[in-house]
Formats: sequence, structure tokens, C-alpha cells
Amino acid sequence: MQVDNLGLLQLQALFFMTQTQKILSNWSSAIAGPVFYLPVLGPVFLPEGKEKVLQDLIDNANKDSFLPYDKNKRWYAGPPERILVEEIYSSEEYVLVPVINQGKLKIFYYSENSLNQVVCDKIIKFSQELNEKGDYKKVQLFVFDKPEVEKEWDCHNIYIQKFKNSNHSDLTRSYQELSPEIQKTFQLLGGEEAMEGFGFLWKEYLEKGKLLSKILCSVENNTITGAIGPLDVWQDGNNRKFLLPPYFGVRSPWRGKGVSVQLWQSAMNYALENGAEYTLVQNKPSSRAAEFYEGQGLENAEQVYSIEL
Repeated sequence: MQVDNLGLLQLQALFFMTQTQKILSNWSSAIAGPVFYLPVLGPVFLPEGKEKVLQDLIDNANKDSFLPYDKNKRWYAGPPERILVEEIYSSEEYVLVPVINQGKLKIFYYSENSLNQVVCDKIIKFSQELNEKGDYKKVQLFVFDKPEVEKEWDCHNIYIQKFKNSNHSDLTRSYQELSPEIQKTFQLLGGEEAMEGFGFLWKEYLEKGKLLSKILCSVENNTITGAIGPLDVWQDGNNRKFLLPPYFGVRSPWRGKGVSVQLWQSAMNYALENGAEYTLVQNKPSSRAAEFYEGQGLENAEQVYSIEL
């Protein structure tokens, strides 16, 4: 009886490995270009080795630990997002990757073809079947080519900056080197529209004296007028060094005066000097931030479209 059970377990393991390889093959084939978006990891730059990273995501799906290059480990005690590996739908036409994130269900659609209404209806049915099992508070669909479906899609551009040379600038100052009186003015950044991230950094880290990587600041009249950071340089899934996306913004009275350019160039110099090859950021099309990044020569490499089902 023990031999029979062992044989059954071996067959089940072989079946799972075979199914996983089919999923990885279809998933990889549906991803075009070196910049793309993945569940758990978000935007990634993988000119080669994407199969390895996809395998890492599958293998780590049911663990309570982060992959070494998962950006979320900066802010979370444990992974906030988990792939439902056993529920992945995979075919030669498209792959659907369902993910749980804090009680919400996300479905990622990967395909060489744009999403049409027929497939969208199938995905809605797929999401309803999953929702019967999990009773999720919210269901979202993410696709990566402009959909052929008449709905109000939310869109984000993914920009890449590849580092080639350094333009030295000494016009910014490190937050860690400022006087306590000037440091306290950092909290003013969080009160600006679309700069709530600085409020998070102040309340959860800086005000409490917790350590963060370098934050570069522009200072005028003993007041912090803008900042970029923390500047973390990590290794990605291909062991390339990259700059994690930093919080970045300038208070409204100092916008349009070159402060943003000074901060950005100083941060890029810091990243290059610490071995980083690139950074990825994402913003809504036609936003002030998107216009800034395009003005700095960043490449608009990928789009992410999402909608609530």
C-alpha cells in the first residue's frame, strides 16, 4: 500500500511539473519586449531570462517569504500579493493569472492578441467562478495592449531610464545630513497634491527615526522644497543592478523652476555611481509627471490597462 501511495504521489508531482511547464511556456510566449508587468513584482526589465523569473513566481507562490528582488519587501512584513497557481488558465491563445491582494482578486491577461469582447466575456465568467470560491471584495482585470473592448480603462505608462553617463550636480542635499530643524520641514511635502507618499515616509519612518536609504532634497530658506528617494539599488532577477522607483516631487511654489530636473539628475547620478543600469517608473498618460519623464528622455516602454469587473 505504501508503494502504491508513493507511486501516486510521484504521478501527481510529474503531472504538476508538466502542467507548470506548459503554463510557463505559454506565459513566456505571450510576453513581448524586455519591459513588462508581472503580478507580485510589478514593472520589470528582462531582456533575457524571463522564464527563470516566471518560474520563481510559481515556485514562491505559496510561501510567506519575498523573492530577493521583490520591491514590496521595502514596505511590507510579508508578501501582500499571492498568485493562485492552481487556478491559472493557460492556452496557446492567452494566459490568465489570478492573484489575491488584501482580499481583492486581480486577473492578469497575457496574450499576443489584444483583448476582444468575446475573450473579455470569458474572463468575466472566469472571475465569477473564482469569486464563488473566495468571495472577494473587488475584482480587477489587467491587460497590456490597448483592449478592443468599449469600456473606461485606467491606463498607466511604464517608463525606463537606462544609465549611460553622469551629469554631476551638487545642488541637492542629503536629508540625513540636514539639521533637525530643516528635516522637520519634510512633512510639508506630504501635504501637496499627488505627493502623499512623502507623508507616508515622514509618519512611518523619518519622524520615528527609522533608517532609510539616501533621500536627496532641494532646500531654500531652511525649508525642504522637493525630494527624491529613498534611493535603493538592488539586483533584479537577472542579477542586474537597478534603482527601485523612488518617491519624487516638488512643492507647488517651486515647480517650473528647474528644481525637479536638479533632483532627478542628482538621483540618476547617485544610482549610476552605485552600479545601477536602469530604473523603471510608471505614470498616467499626459500627467505632469509623465510629461516630465518624457522631457528627461525616458522611454515609454509598456502600457498597463485595468478595469474593475
